[in-house]
Amino acid sequence: MHTPESYINLCLDIKEDDNLSLWFIYKGNKLLIKKDNLNIQVPTLQDCTLLKENLENIFFVGISSNISYYCAEISDSYILPNTLEWGSLKDERWIDNRGVYFKGIKSYQLLSWNNSSKYCGKCGTLTDVNYDEQSKKCPNCGFTQYPRISPAIIVGIKNEDKILLAHNSNFTEGLYSVIAGFVEQGETLEETVKREVFEEVGIKIKNVTYFGSSPWSTEDSLMIGFIADYESGEIKVDNKEILMANWYSNDSVLPILPSKLTIARSIIDYLLK
Repeated sequence: MHTPESYINLCLDIKEDDNLSLWFIYKGNKLLIKKDNLNIQVPTLQDCTLLKENLENIFFVGISSNISYYCAEISDSYILPNTLEWGSLKDERWIDNRGVYFKGIKSYQLLSWNNSSKYCGKCGTLTDVNYDEQSKKCPNCGFTQYPRISPAIIVGIKNEDKILLAHNSNFTEGLYSVIAGFVEQGETLEETVKREVFEEVGIKIKNVTYFGSSPWSTEDSLMIGFIADYESGEIKVDNKEILMANWYSNDSVLPILPSKLTIARSIIDYLLK
C-alpha cells in the first residue's frame, strides 16, 4: 500500500537512529551525492555520520514509503569523505528516480526560502520560524511570510506537423525550447500564454489546452505546461528575450533540445512523436 506523503514541514528533532532517512545536503546549488557512475544516490544519515556537526538549517522535507527525507546546508570549508561528491539537480541521471528528484527540488527551494526570509519584509525585524506550518512570523509586527511560488507558463505551439522552437537570450549556444514566461497579476493562465507568445514571437494562437506541470529545479517557479495551435501571423522575435525562432518537424534537423528532466522536453517530445 502506498504511504501518503507527510506534510509536516519543519523538524526540531532528528532521529539519530533513523539510518534509512535520506539527506539532501546543499552548498549553494551543489548537492551532495554518493559516488556512483551509473545512478544518483542521496546519502543516508549513516553516510553522513561525519558531517552531522557541520550541518546547519536542517529541515524535515517529508515521508514517502516509510522513508524520511531531510535537507540541510553545509559550510564551504568542509572536506568531503571519499565516498561522497558534489552533484547537481540538472544531472540527466535523475530521470530514473523522479520521486526523489522532486524532493530534491523541494529541499533546494525550502533552503533558498529560509535564507531569503530571515528578516521581516515589512519592518526588517529578524523573523521566527513557525513549527506548526511552513512559514515565518515577525515577532515585532506579526507579519507572516510563506514560501513564495512563482507561476510560469510554458507552451508548445503546433502548426500542422511543425512546432515552434525558440532560442532565448539566456540559453547556452544552440539550445532551443518552447515559449515560457511568468504570470502577471490579474491574468488567467490562458491569457498569459497568449500574451507571452505574441510578445516574444509575434504570432497569435488558439485552442490553448493544459498539458501538465512541474517545479523548476533551481528556482521558486512552478512551470504550468500548455499546448496550443497556431492561428495567424509571421514569426517576429522581440530580440530581447527571444533571439531566434522557427518551425521544426520530425523531418527537420533539430537544434539542441532541453534536458529530458524538464517539462519543456516533455512537451516537445509529445508534439514531435
